Amino acid sequence: MAGRSNAENTLLKIKSSIPFISKLSDGEILAIVRDVQFKKYNKFEVIFEQDSRDEEAFIVVKGRVNIAVGELQRIGLLERFANFQTIVNLPVKSVFGEMSAITGEKRSARATAYDPDTMLISFKIDDDINDENADVFIKMYKEVVDILSDKLRKTNEVALKKGN
Repeated sequence: MAGRSNAENTLLKIKSSIPFISKLSDGEILAIVRDVQFKKYNKFEVIFEQDSRDEEAFIVVKGRVNIAVGELQRIGLLERFANFQTIVNLPVKSVFGEMSAITGEKRSARATAYDPDTMLISFKIDDDINDENADVFIKMYKEVVDILSDKLRKTNEVALKKGN
């Protein structure tokens, strides 16, 4: 534990709630994550915007986080998202933003702090794959594929039920 930040220690304590790293050892996790830190947000403060790009994934440590999707509106040359609809309010130990952090794709929703003094752990996944960490990335990406396959299967089941 020596040499680790409080945020890194907390991340390792709750790793079982983070599907894509839950099966990795502490050393493997620390080999592929970087910039692990606590971040505090006020109620209604935006954590990230829909359609933005950044490398951070988040875990809720205290409070809740609202995930909402907006409609793209065009006013002349200006484009912005508006009319946001809440998808979910994420409780403690929820992970969000991980797919964008892993794939580099734009954010598919807006995340805002739902409660006062919302506390998150943010981290980035190191994308520098080398001989020393390649096996760890293979394990992590296998978990990501399993997660995405499960989400796709559930989406297909819902779509089939609506079609009948």
